[in-house]
Amino acid sequence: MNNYQFLRFIPLLLSTQAMSSEFDLSFMNSDISGEKLDTSWFEQAIAPGEHMIDVELNGLSAQRMLIEFKQYATNNIQPCLSKAQLVDLNIKVPEVSKSCYVATDISTMATANYISSQSLLVLTVPDINIEKKDGKLKTPRSKWDEGVNSVKLNYNSYISDTSNSSNVNGYLGAQALATFGMWRLKGGGNLYKNGSVYNSNLSDFFVYRDIDSITSRANFGEIRTSNISAINGSLPLTGLRVAKATSMFKSHWNSYVPVLKDTALSSAKVTVLQNGLVLYSRVVPPGEFEIDDLDVSSTGADLELVIEESNGQIRRRTIPFTKLPSLLREGSFNYSISAGQYRNSNSSIQPAVLTGGLEYGLGVITPKFSSLLSEQYYYGELGVTYDLGRFGAMSFEGGATRYSSFDDNQDYSGFILKSLYAKQFYRSATSLQLVGYQYRSPDFLSFEEYVSTANQSDPERAGLGLRNRFEVSVNQPISEATLYLSYRYDTYHNSSLSGTSLYSSLNFSLGRISVGMNYTISDTVLANYGVSSDKRLGLSLSLPFGEKNDSSVVFSSTHEQNTGAFNNQLSYNGRTGNYDYSTTVSQTTNDTSTGNESVSAMVRNSTPYGQFSANIESNGETTSGSLSANGGLLIYEGGVVAAQYLGETTAIVQVDDAEELIVNHNPTLRTNKDGVVVIPYANDYGSNKVYINAEENSDVQLVEFSKNYVPRRGSTVLVNLKARVGKRVLVKLNTEENLFGEPVVSLDNQSDEMSFVGTDNIVYLSGIKPDQSATFVVGSGRCEFSINVSPDSKSLQDIVERSCN
Repeated sequence: MNNYQFLRFIPLLLSTQAMSSEFDLSFMNSDISGEKLDTSWFEQAIAPGEHMIDVELNGLSAQRMLIEFKQYATNNIQPCLSKAQLVDLNIKVPEVSKSCYVATDISTMATANYISSQSLLVLTVPDINIEKKDGKLKTPRSKWDEGVNSVKLNYNSYISDTSNSSNVNGYLGAQALATFGMWRLKGGGNLYKNGSVYNSNLSDFFVYRDIDSITSRANFGEIRTSNISAINGSLPLTGLRVAKATSMFKSHWNSYVPVLKDTALSSAKVTVLQNGLVLYSRVVPPGEFEIDDLDVSSTGADLELVIEESNGQIRRRTIPFTKLPSLLREGSFNYSISAGQYRNSNSSIQPAVLTGGLEYGLGVITPKFSSLLSEQYYYGELGVTYDLGRFGAMSFEGGATRYSSFDDNQDYSGFILKSLYAKQFYRSATSLQLVGYQYRSPDFLSFEEYVSTANQSDPERAGLGLRNRFEVSVNQPISEATLYLSYRYDTYHNSSLSGTSLYSSLNFSLGRISVGMNYTISDTVLANYGVSSDKRLGLSLSLPFGEKNDSSVVFSSTHEQNTGAFNNQLSYNGRTGNYDYSTTVSQTTNDTSTGNESVSAMVRNSTPYGQFSANIESNGETTSGSLSANGGLLIYEGGVVAAQYLGETTAIVQVDDAEELIVNHNPTLRTNKDGVVVIPYANDYGSNKVYINAEENSDVQLVEFSKNYVPRRGSTVLVNLKARVGKRVLVKLNTEENLFGEPVVSLDNQSDEMSFVGTDNIVYLSGIKPDQSATFVVGSGRCEFSINVSPDSKSLQDIVERSCN
């Protein structure tokens, strides 16, 4: 007998408690001939041969592959990957040609570890052996799934009533996204009732689709232009926009990070840290190495490169790093071009517009260009952003415009200059996050300012004429506290008035209490040349408690110094299971010692079908209450599924009519009675993983625990996972013939091997439908038996005896 066949009976071991003393596991000590059974291979829990398993490479999401396992020596069974599988995993194929490759063929530092409980092969391969093909994209284009045809509908609604009013107010908003192959149609609207007045509004309706050949996306309809231009970005148009689809690319490719180069004297571990946190770590061989794929999300903080040689020697080097949003990685670019008719319901004219822009990363420099052409209005802009190394980062932008006035048809021209500077001071940890300066000539107008002069909707404000604007913001850690300051100063061409704004905050902790203090001073120049002044002082205290810090008491107070008013709030917030709740007491007083108090309470329930909440508030004179609901509906060929509020990219998971299965460890994501659940958010163009947990349904035997999918933006990907739904039963076959190791199949579906015969002719079966007779065949017709279980029976409660027909 082939000893490795025994692996097929591992599921039988799981049922030993149900079999009690009737199921003797001592059969593991010998085979049917009484000879000692060789179980040394059992420690690896896998036999030689081909196995369909999940393969995980360097901690990345696993993918399903048919892997061959070979025995090379006693107790040495190793996975052997074919050349095609190495290519599929983006592993460099070794120069020595073989039919298949074990981990040590790839690199002496590569390892392969098989986890039997998860049917998972974990591969660890040095970065130098990874083929960086199409490394700019999150995943290869061939894996992008356009999904199934579907319609996603989100709703957001509330209804409210007040004790002293007979009117009921309400709101209903809806957003829809229809998917047809590669095409997406998006739009929505809302309906609002205030007293006896009804208002409605339609949001932007547009169609979009991917253009893979140029990694771009095209939008048609009620669109908005991109914001490459610092002045004339994000304009509403009815027309066409084609722009680079940045979400197709890895996050580190879309932003600037310096390329780190150094030399390793031996096989060394290279680590990059920022503020003490590890950003990057890998082992490199002797010689020069280059790190060009750092992913740094912060705006600035010096990087520390640590090289640990194999002899224990450690070398450290600090790399100054400051980043502005407009800095791009070398070789990366961003572009957009839009054409259409300007769209603004408040404007008396809607001229045709052609606009576009391009920015390109050239190492430490990123130049950019943008322009806008319209009827009687022309604008051009040039800019450049520099990485100044230890001196920070700076950008310069200049734009010029020429237009014809609607009043006198005279031609005017103007220009604008802008600069930004940022710097992280390593020793003091001071972050000079933004220093900005802007100058506008007297006749400069942005496109929207120019269009607004056509109907003189706000001529007085246009008459102020912004001249200079200076902005600065600083973030400074002070021991365990953080101080933040921001300041803005404006001057005008046609007025001696100036506008200022100062905001400061200090945040720190006193034990478990989080403390926040803030102070605001602002002088705003109004359209009528007046000045509105405001001074506010605020304080907030927050104390979390509970086993998981899922409850808190929060106090906040604001003092308006101009009016003498105080606004105080004390609230309690908590969470139990899927319920969130809060209670708030508010008090408002002013300088005349008059004021009012109010009490409010809220409870919200998060379900697989949306969020539903109730709120009540009373101030002693009136009481008001409201009910609100938000969620989603997904319509596809399989039917209509109620879901949580849906993102643009989603997935439908189907698990063979298995209900109450928890998805991705989220208790609010559970399969319904049809075995269907909607994952409301997914990472478009990236690898996503579905994981199913059947612990709360004893009548479900999962055949597939997890699966990966890579959705396009806006797609609805259908993910099917196999399971056997029904009772689990242990059957003892009463026959003198020894059937040990024979496969067991259903008579109705003989292509699906359901189990194998174990010792003492005991068979483990799953997915048995109650009150339905099921017939099974053992081997090639050596035995045939039928079984019928009661709906009230418990899985694996007893051993059922059957005779072979």
